[in-house]
Amino acid sequence: MRFTCRMVSVVFLGAISWLPQTATAGTLSGPTCVTDTFSAYRQLNGSGGCNSGVLQLLNFDLFTIDGSGGLQAASQSLLDAISVSPVWNSVAANLQLTIGGFTPFSVDAAHSAGYQIRFTVDPPPILLGESMAMDPPFGNVTGAQSYCTDSVFVSNPGGTGFCSNESSPGQTSFGIGRPAVLIFVPPLFTLDTRTSVLLNPNLDTASGFDGVVFNFQTTGVPEPGTWGLIAASLICLAFARSRATRLPNA
Repeated sequence: MRFTCRMVSVVFLGAISWLPQTATAGTLSGPTCVTDTFSAYRQLNGSGGCNSGVLQLLNFDLFTIDGSGGLQAASQSLLDAISVSPVWNSVAANLQLTIGGFTPFSVDAAHSAGYQIRFTVDPPPILLGESMAMDPPFGNVTGAQSYCTDSVFVSNPGGTGFCSNESSPGQTSFGIGRPAVLIFVPPLFTLDTRTSVLLNPNLDTASGFDGVVFNFQTTGVPEPGTWGLIAASLICLAFARSRATRLPNA
């Protein structure tokens, strides 16, 4: 029986369909993440969070920061006013997560305020990097992001705390026109972040922002069918080269 490259491709695609599937939005546990209030996302914590694309989001929490740096649990009205909006790009294997709605909570030059946003990203594929920027800020707005790699925060609900498998969390700062950028080498499978945003810390200018935009870049694991086509193509190429070496010279 003579096999063609087309037949090889069909055989491989059939066989690959019986293999265990790579984790995708359809195979992750929990509901799909949709645009909703921070309060709704916080209520998902007890059930394992939600999934967006190939990423699982959980452990959402929100605190306010007073003028002395103290943390207080966000009020129910604040939790209901802040929105969480995930957008998964399957082509770029990227998740953009916007946490917004802070515009009504700006401060004048005589006052300061702050917020701490916490959540965990648990990716079945490898996480390559994360960035965070404010949108759009004005006045004097600064902050810092504390993070645990392949672990989670295990100390007090607010503050920086410490990580379950690290002596201390990593930290990066940001400001207006200066986003926080993290590149992970080696890549990560879990990232827990606490992002603190400070408005008018020097009590000298009216300040505010609407939201923070997080971007998470994964490796983008090919679908099983894609792997099958790649394997079939390689086999056909090897077969063609082998056949060419056996043909007599003209």
